[in-house]
Amino acid sequence: MKISDIVFSIIVIFFISLFAYLLYSNFLMPKPSGGVERKALIIDTVEDIEPNPKLIKEIKSLLTKAGYNTTICSSENATVDFFKKIYIYDVIIMRVHSTITTTPLQFLPNNSVAIITGERYRKDKYIVDQLAERLLPSSLLPQTGIAYGYFAFTGLFISNYIPRFRNSTVIVMGCHSLYSKDMAQAFISKGAKVYIGWDNYVTPTHMDKALYKLIYYLFVEKKSVGEAVSRTMMEIGRDPDYGAQLKFYPLEAYDYRPLSSS
Repeated sequence: MKISDIVFSIIVIFFISLFAYLLYSNFLMPKPSGGVERKALIIDTVEDIEPNPKLIKEIKSLLTKAGYNTTICSSENATVDFFKKIYIYDVIIMRVHSTITTTPLQFLPNNSVAIITGERYRKDKYIVDQLAERLLPSSLLPQTGIAYGYFAFTGLFISNYIPRFRNSTVIVMGCHSLYSKDMAQAFISKGAKVYIGWDNYVTPTHMDKALYKLIYYLFVEKKSVGEAVSRTMMEIGRDPDYGAQLKFYPLEAYDYRPLSSS
């Protein structure tokens, strides 16, 4: 083959490749709505006790198809410092353990919600945050009998460390995550659009059924928050062991559709 033929072939291949790239980048490559990247976060600390990798994979797939760049945070990475950075996400899903305070503290009323992190508790760490009751010591599960096993953050933590959420949809699937309104209100006051959680203890199996259906209704069928929560509860009912019911806050978010604001 002549050198001129080789050069000609290279030029042809170059222009074909350039044309294919321009076609893809301008017409075929998905573009974020409004030029802003949609970001979703799935935090899974329940994996240590009740792993459900199939569910996490399915939820990520649904969110990805809905246009979200989805990050998964495992238990070992769900540190106190990590939770200070969750405000950069549009959708925040927490498959976590949570609890409520059982006695009044200095700054927190009784029955305040606390979300348990994946970071082991140390009495000599985050001392100022502990004194200010932004962080509390908590066991992973009441029935384990392990005292002070993990750090748990309160609504005061969100109020102190979060600059501003991006009209975020916050879904906290732990026990008592919406038993009282203090945690939900902390998220909303910092710019979250809606907070969804349980009003009592909930079993992992029931929690996971609800989570999948909720994500499906919100991000596949594009239902409003009120419709999605109502349909989820109609289909799966209250938790069979504890009677927990999925709720949302504030009530004004009933007609809110997460995808419409992204």
